[in-house]
Amino acid sequence: MKAKDVGIESYINKKPMKRKNSYGLYISPFRDEHNPSFKIDYDKNLWYDYGIGEGGSVIDLVMKLEQCNFYTACKILENGDFSFHRESLNSSPIQSYSETRIKSITIPYSSGSLIQYCISRGISNNIVGTYLKQIYYVNNNREYYSLGMQNVLEGWEIVGLNHFKMVIGNKAYSIIKGERSNELCIFEGIFDFLSLLMIGHRIVPKTDCVILHSVTTLKQTKDILNQYDVIHSFLDNDEAGRKCHIELLMIAGQSKVITYDFYQEYKDINDYLLGKKKDHD
Repeated sequence: MKAKDVGIESYINKKPMKRKNSYGLYISPFRDEHNPSFKIDYDKNLWYDYGIGEGGSVIDLVMKLEQCNFYTACKILENGDFSFHRESLNSSPIQSYSETRIKSITIPYSSGSLIQYCISRGISNNIVGTYLKQIYYVNNNREYYSLGMQNVLEGWEIVGLNHFKMVIGNKAYSIIKGERSNELCIFEGIFDFLSLLMIGHRIVPKTDCVILHSVTTLKQTKDILNQYDVIHSFLDNDEAGRKCHIELLMIAGQSKVITYDFYQEYKDINDYLLGKKKDHD
């Protein structure tokens, strides 16, 4: 089958929120939303996203979602192999690919699907450009690009559309230095840190900040936690976050750790920024 003949509905593998005879309306794959703004014309096999004012063929969609070039998009469709990026539309695993290599690192583009995704999560161009890089990389001879932050072991923590995460190189936490060398803020993910910056909290970016990227890296911070007099905890309000908080108290000592209740009705800082309250456990 030729790439252009692959049905868009088959590619995105989602049910429409509203379906007519010739078209369907879907939740956009480019951002979190409650009302469908992504249209698929079944007869013409074309898509249009009203939220970003863009549309096109199935090849255009693959290039945008998979963050790849035309040639790679055609190969993905022709082989019926929608890659590890494709899987992130329905889940958000943290993945590591030892065979992945970085081609280049640049400042993020001021437009495009990655920035639109960040904006959909409440993060401005300026904040993204200050703290993240645009990473071009190759996996299994396919070229991709996404946003990333370097960790303390010189690996790159990658974030992309639809909560996609992976690491290129060694898994570790990142640290961003501030003016107050005796105070530390600790976050689970990149978007939690960026969200607190957007909120304009008085703490950041004055203090040092640690982004864990995964609760599993907390144990790596044991040595540096002892260097701080005060630790401001902005961990998630889910089961994993609560377990991580208990471990943090055991490592650093309860007297050092300050918690904040302004986002207690939300899963994390980003949901607080977006006003998305969590379902109660």
